[in-house]
Amino acid sequence: MPITVGLIVDALIALGGEAHYNDIAKYIEVNSPGPFPEDSAASVRARLQERCSDFKAYKHKQDMFETEAKSGVWRFRSWTPPSPASAMPVFEDRAGYEAQEGALVLKMHYARERDPKLVSKFKASLSDPNCEACGFNFKEAYGELGAGYIEAHHKKPVASLTEGSTTKLSDLAALCPNCHRIIHKNYPMTVDELWDILHAPNGHAIYTEQTKASRVTWNEAVCNAISRLVKSKGCQEFSRKELIDNQLTEIVAEVRAKGETPTQTLSRVLQELRAVGRIEFIDNNGNYLYK
Repeated sequence: MPITVGLIVDALIALGGEAHYNDIAKYIEVNSPGPFPEDSAASVRARLQERCSDFKAYKHKQDMFETEAKSGVWRFRSWTPPSPASAMPVFEDRAGYEAQEGALVLKMHYARERDPKLVSKFKASLSDPNCEACGFNFKEAYGELGAGYIEAHHKKPVASLTEGSTTKLSDLAALCPNCHRIIHKNYPMTVDELWDILHAPNGHAIYTEQTKASRVTWNEAVCNAISRLVKSKGCQEFSRKELIDNQLTEIVAEVRAKGETPTQTLSRVLQELRAVGRIEFIDNNGNYLYK
């Protein structure tokens, strides 16, 4: 597969925001499915230069990266961060808590692109949209004020898509805002699972408790898999590739995952486990230490 800007962004984030292009290439080779170009490092360097206005190869798209001359070390282009919200004065009186709001701050972040035309075409294909989870119809509740209103939910989370991925109309679901928020709040809940909860014969409360009691989260399943893997190896070190090759099938079965990108979900969970100190990233070859 080609070296994409999305893969480079993910690698740079994992490597702390700054790394030599050779190390970026090594990280991508270890943590992403191949095959890759014969010279991955050269491909990484080319993509970096295409998104850096200091180079002739710049394609006049996002000016995302910068580097010191001839160092080979690249980083995200710097910006001045906004003043932290904690610096704003806070007032309290007998009426309770008060805080200053309304100040303009500049925030910069990376997000996966969405195609608004896809959502428009999806909504246009619905003659009288009802929520696919609870059945709510806005026109019935609000009259002409709510006619045609519904939200489009990506069954495959946009955050899990890689650059170049395609989304079909069948990959979207019509949801009211409440059901939409509940599904995202309880990720990886599916539309069908929420429908079952809301229409359970014994009531959604009993169903929800039973479901929660039987469900294993991705974090729990990955920790269980890591424990099995390091026990079989006889040491606390492991790699993402070993986890995918030896444990991914068991993880997917344990969480009853229905998504089509389990390896990307696994990568997200590994980052979450790093953030809370459960595992440690020990080198640029994709090796971790289980604590």
